[in-house]
Amino acid sequence: MDESSLRTQLNNLEALRSSLHSSFRFWDWVVVAGVALEFIVLIVEYCDEWCAFWRATIRAPEKPKTWLFLIGFGGIAMVAGGIAKELHIDSQIEGVETQIRGVNEQLFGIVSKEAESASSVSSDAKAKAGVAVATASKAFSLVHKTEMQEENIAWRLLTDTEIKQIGNKLRAFVEQPYILEFRESLMYLQGAASVHC
Repeated sequence: MDESSLRTQLNNLEALRSSLHSSFRFWDWVVVAGVALEFIVLIVEYCDEWCAFWRATIRAPEKPKTWLFLIGFGGIAMVAGGIAKELHIDSQIEGVETQIRGVNEQLFGIVSKEAESASSVSSDAKAKAGVAVATASKAFSLVHKTEMQEENIAWRLLTDTEIKQIGNKLRAFVEQPYILEFRESLMYLQGAASVHC
């Protein structure tokens, strides 16, 4: 699975866990209400027994109170049913949390791979940057060396009279073969000789 689908699944599991916790809280309140009903039954029975004690006479048992039985039975049913439902919901929550851990582990694996690849890309970029710095340093030293050489050259402009004089002196060599080290010098000399012929 890709990262976005895992994140969607994680969000769905979180929503499910949240709804299960809400349901769990509801059943907690059902248990509390059942215990409260049990307290009501206990208090009523205690009061009846206390009244019988103060009368200090022995009488035939009274008819059982149906409403008291229903309240007591309802309280017990609420406590038992609430606890059973809480146990069921708790096991569902544990299952969802196990799934969440599994998705988180998968996401961690993806993120770890991305971090590893970013680290290798960073190492490659660092090595290439080192090569680029070395190349730039060499280029800078060459430019600096060239600038130093240019400073040593005495550049000057020739006047038209000087160009004609050089051209006249070189005209005798126009048809003869010769080797020059600098191609620019050849072109300059040929240009000077042809311009002023």
